Amino acid sequence: MAQTIIMILVVLTCMNLLALNDQKADNRIGTFQLIKDVKIIKIPFVMVKGKPVIDALLNGYPAKLMIDNGRLWDPIWLFGTTLSDSILTEEDRLAEIGGAGTGDKTEAKMASDITLEFKEIKFLQQEVVISPSSAGYGNMFPGIDGQICNTFFSHFIVEFDFKNNTILLHKPDQFKAPKKATVLTMTLEKTGGYSVPVSITLEDGRTICKQTDIDLGGTEILLIGLNNDNKIEIPENTIISKSYGAQGECEEFKGKIKELKIGKERLENPDVAFSDERVSRLTPNNLGIIGLPLFKKYKTIFDYFNNKLYLVNY
Repeated sequence: MAQTIIMILVVLTCMNLLALNDQKADNRIGTFQLIKDVKIIKIPFVMVKGKPVIDALLNGYPAKLMIDNGRLWDPIWLFGTTLSDSILTEEDRLAEIGGAGTGDKTEAKMASDITLEFKEIKFLQQEVVISPSSAGYGNMFPGIDGQICNTFFSHFIVEFDFKNNTILLHKPDQFKAPKKATVLTMTLEKTGGYSVPVSITLEDGRTICKQTDIDLGGTEILLIGLNNDNKIEIPENTIISKSYGAQGECEEFKGKIKELKIGKERLENPDVAFSDERVSRLTPNNLGIIGLPLFKKYKTIFDYFNNKLYLVNY
């Protein structure tokens, strides 16, 4: 049997389609078809336990999908809910789901040629990774069927409006960059994730400027990696806490730093977390991970065509 290894940080009536050609961007799975001829495609979401969750149809079945993933990947991931029984087809491919945590990887199955549908758009010929219900991922988010990565939408320029709880998909040839924004260059790392440059000043006064991984599903403004060449030590007055990744429990130390700078944006004395690099699965020697609490402060726009990240103040 063929086997695929998927790396994840844990931290979705008949209508006449418009007469448009299927469109496919390089290195993006499948095609899409517009159902409504709109300038900007809008997909609403709700926040569930700090995660954006969207309603969709998966092969015609209602699905609730969370948007997550730090190590970016293309397939849809289903948690083994009853929806999975309707989606699973006979396949000769297996997958392993792994990521943050100290446990073992989880064996999963894969299905192909799946359709994910929203009110204004269909994504066709998608791949799905299905983990068994016994793996327990669904127990972390009851009522959620699975998750997709924010790069799933990378046929478009992807805007997250956290004030209005809406994802806006901009057609690349019609997108106009916001005039007042912090613009960061994204670097595609060998690990499959993207990083941006960040500067931090620690409590001891030391300043470090370093590439930092992006994780839209990350639960901290910044998770700082330990035990690498940056030689960052756990500061005094931290609190030990636990988080859970794709491979189980992770130990973190919550505390503060003096300052975080990302482009033109500056945060004083932000709450951050520190974690063993082997557990947090950081890109080797990068500073750490920027998480959803930082992105929620802004309209956040991912331009995967030009490797740009825009942060726009509300």
